Amino acid sequence: MSVSDDVTLRWSAHDFALYTVVRFTNPLSEWTIVYGKWTDVGPDYPGLFLWANYPNTVVTPVGFTGFVGRVDAMRIASAPGPFNDNALRVVGLRRIGNTLQIRINGTLIGSSNVSGFNSALFDAVGRPAFIGGRPEGGQAFHGGISELIGVRGTLTDSEVVQLETYLKTKFEL
Repeated sequence: MSVSDDVTLRWSAHDFALYTVVRFTNPLSEWTIVYGKWTDVGPDYPGLFLWANYPNTVVTPVGFTGFVGRVDAMRIASAPGPFNDNALRVVGLRRIGNTLQIRINGTLIGSSNVSGFNSALFDAVGRPAFIGGRPEGGQAFHGGISELIGVRGTLTDSEVVQLETYLKTKFEL
């Protein structure tokens, strides 16, 4: 699915939170997009991504069936898993200043410093956001995305807990 570009999908100048309730079964060999809005310009490909599966890169030389949030090819936060077991999970990606966090079912799993990313290209102005893969079929998601919530701006720690509790309760997790 693709969503046309809009100012509300431009994340570079703000803290943000992107949450989803998701399950997937993709094998390790498949890059799998949950959410992506990026500039298709290498070598860094700046933009907001939430991946399920990350076969291998310079940053992750050993692939894993987990989740990765990234602002470019070198700045990521990861939750290695294995998570491709078709179990429903609340997955959160949160940027606070220069820190990118990834959370699974209410627990902080990974974080990293993402300072220095290309904020001029990060918003991918004019490009759509993709949910569940590219429209031409590449990096397709096998599983289910039950809900996707994006918040542009800062969430306090207590607001994060409230959001995660809401999603876990709604989906009986």
